Amino acid sequence: MIAAPIGTLWRLHTDVNAWPSWQKAIDRAYLQDGFQPGATFMWETYNLTISSTVYQVEPQRHTLWSGLLVVLC
Repeated sequence: MIAAPIGTLWRLHTDVNAWPSWQKAIDRAYLQDGFQPGATFMWETYNLTISSTVYQVEPQRHTLWSGLLVVLC
C-alpha cells in the first residue's frame, strides 16, 4: 500500500522525464511525447541504457510497457 492519491502516483509513473528526481537508481530518462501507446522513451540505470515502448494506457488504472537493453559497442 502506498499512502498517496492515485493522481499523484499516476503523475509520478507517467512523467518519465522526472523519474531521476525521485528514483535514485535512475540516472537519466527521456520521453519526447506524452505517455501514450506507441511512445518510446530511453532511460539509464546502473550504467545500462534501456529503450522502452508504451503499448497500453488506461489513465489512473493500467499501463503496459516494455524495455529493451541497448548495448553500445
